[in-house]
Parts: sequence; C-alpha cells; structure tokens
Amino acid sequence: MCHSSTGRNEHVDHFWKLPDNFFRLEEGDQIVDIGAGKHHMIVATQHGKIYASGYIFYRYFSECRHNRESDEDYPFELRLPAGGWKALQVWGCEKYNNLWVLAEDADGKKKCFGAGGEECSIGHDEDSNSSGFKALAVPDGTWF
Repeated sequence: MCHSSTGRNEHVDHFWKLPDNFFRLEEGDQIVDIGAGKHHMIVATQHGKIYASGYIFYRYFSECRHNRESDEDYPFELRLPAGGWKALQVWGCEKYNNLWVLAEDADGKKKCFGAGGEECSIGHDEDSNSSGFKALAVPDGTWF
C-alpha cells in the first residue's frame, strides 16, 4: 500500500503500517482474506463484506463500489449482487482490472463471482466486461 511519502511508481524496501480501521470495518468485524497488487488492496471480512483501495479499481468498479466520500483516494466497499451472498475469499489482478470472489449464501451454497475489464478472464461467459460482479459460468457446486 502506498504511504503518503512514497510515490506510486517507487519501490520501497519495507512494509508500511496501515492506519487502524483503514477499511472502516463494522464493530466486531475483522479481515479474513486479503489480495493486493502494486496499486490495489482488496479484503474480505468475517461479516462477508468486500473492501478495496486503489484508484484503478475505484474508477473501474462504478457499478458496485460505495464510499461516503465518493472519492478514489479513500477505501471503498464492493458489493456483491443481491441474494444474501457473503464473501469468503478475494483475488484481484490489475492488468485487466479483474476481481474474483468466492461467496456463500445463508444455506452454505458457494458461488464464484467475477468483475473486470477482460471478459475472457472474468469467466461469466458474456461478450462484455463488467463493472459489477456477475456469477461465473461454471457448473453448480464448482468454485475455486
């Protein structure tokens, strides 16, 4: 994660501590999975929420992103489609602005969702990219 005194394209020789509650988690919630790259970080929480940071993802995921500042310089929530889905794991790739999520519903059914700029890499079997999450085109009971 870039620190305010570090330029976006600089390499650093150590980790920077993020401020407490960087992602503004609800009380009692905690991070259970994390994915990161040069210009982004995504996390899944115990309550099944997804939070991210990074201007590239902020600009791309307009359909499902939310933050009170409406500003790319602040962390934001990424919401899954309706249906009571809760995130378990998250993966991201900056090259084509792709994100994948393993989620679970209240009955324990698991499903994978994808969103991003490269439709062949997202896996939802459509001919267009998506700035919001869509279920992957895999057989029921299949997930990663």
